[in-house]
Amino acid sequence: MSSGGGHPFRCIVGAVLIASTGACTAGGGGKGLDLSKDERPYAVAIGRAIAKDTPAIARRDRTCAGGAILRTVGLAKARARGLTTEKVARHFDITDLGVSEKGMTSAELERFMDALKRCGLVRELAASLAPDASTESLRGSKARKIERCIAGKLSDKEAERVLRLQLGRADPEERRADPVLIPKLKACGGKPYFVP
Repeated sequence: MSSGGGHPFRCIVGAVLIASTGACTAGGGGKGLDLSKDERPYAVAIGRAIAKDTPAIARRDRTCAGGAILRTVGLAKARARGLTTEKVARHFDITDLGVSEKGMTSAELERFMDALKRCGLVRELAASLAPDASTESLRGSKARKIERCIAGKLSDKEAERVLRLQLGRADPEERRADPVLIPKLKACGGKPYFVP
């Protein structure tokens, strides 16, 4: 995860998964996403790519998270930008889908949130943004522990609010001073940039 002024979601979306043919339902605690046979390879690839930056998301839920990210812009737009599963496997960034470095538009954010809710992963992905609000470089078991702790403390409503602030077009300083995420980060042993 980044710890500077860049957009946090660029770091969240950085890995990938593998395809099987036919439609499938991928999901965590929610209903899941009905992924087409064309969407699934991309969802798998993106899910693998984000694995190291989203330790709060269980391995079984990564495909659904990858699908939610893909649904932000849609498969047609991703392909039109030249994105392939092979490219995702080498390196993936949310801007590869055409999302601005400034953050998601309102329409992109709504599509993403709808898909993420179907996956049942709103709290987990919100918690994965915590290192962006931290002065520490959180990695490995410490990151997993803190992110899982935060996911357990966030209500669904709080998590959605965190995602809208962090992934939308808010000012970087406003993101780092997140009034919901920062107290949870502190309560779970993280050191925030700002003390609200």
